[in-house]
Amino acid sequence: MLLVFYCHGILHNEFTPKVQTVNVAFYVDVLKRMRDRARRVRSELWEGRRRILHHDNASAHSTLIVR
Repeated sequence: MLLVFYCHGILHNEFTPKVQTVNVAFYVDVLKRMRDRARRVRSELWEGRRRILHHDNASAHSTLIVR
């Protein structure tokens, strides 16, 4: 599976290993890596504005820690 984060172009993409289930812990780690990359390559996205990510309703996306 390929996870892609897009904001005026691809911001971060990551393949999941074949045996990996996308659970909350894995998804939070992916979000942290995406955040770190965005801070490095698109610093203007992190200047005092609120960021909103659109997720589907998968269980890993709808937990409180992800929201």
